[in-house]
Amino acid sequence: MEGGREGGREEGGGTDIETVHLPSGLRIERGFHDHMFSLTDVMGPYMSSTVLDLLAGLPMETEYMFIKPWERAKELGVEVPYLGSVVLAVEGIRKTRGL
Repeated sequence: MEGGREGGREEGGGTDIETVHLPSGLRIERGFHDHMFSLTDVMGPYMSSTVLDLLAGLPMETEYMFIKPWERAKELGVEVPYLGSVVLAVEGIRKTRGL
């Protein structure tokens, strides 16, 4: 699909990546996430391990993949609203399904 927006990604998804600054004043360049998505777009349809676990009714790896990075960002005063939304959605699904 044109524009690197395949696989259900929404416009603006990655704004957290663009706003986070690395130690020592290093920055993640604008467009980096688009470049990374372009590398995965050629793989064709795929599902993340979290989605596969969800579909199989298995416990999902939410704590270390989503919750701890979100909590650490909050401790450091780094705003990551997209990740916060993902945490809320994934945790809601996990709890609703008893996973």
